Amino acid sequence: MQTLRDTLATRPDDLVDKFTEKNLRRAYSKELADIISMIRHAATGGELLTAERRVDKALMKVKSDRAFTEEQKKWLALIRMHLIENLLLEKADFDYLPIFSREGASWGKLNRAFDGHLETIISEINQAIAA
Repeated sequence: MQTLRDTLATRPDDLVDKFTEKNLRRAYSKELADIISMIRHAATGGELLTAERRVDKALMKVKSDRAFTEEQKKWLALIRMHLIENLLLEKADFDYLPIFSREGASWGKLNRAFDGHLETIISEINQAIAA
């Protein structure tokens, strides 16, 4: 997702001003619609979602077949905040992004908190966001 945003923002031709994420949102009269929704809507007529709604739907899907502890829910709330801004989460993000580091998080710590299943959970969340 970030790669698409970067590509749209840095096109070297005259289309730079036309294909910014901001202009795509304005064209759809949905300032908060996420870029995945805009592309899907253009291709198939799919629903326009905000990034927050897309993330919430993905998290609901992942949470629907699991019970999470209070500690895990705390970390999922931080993951949600990151995803609303980025729509993608990668393993390296846990060790380098301030949203996690200021809470003392690292991949190892969170993976232990999720009983060694964090990679699977993150993969499922990312897939649900892109769906």
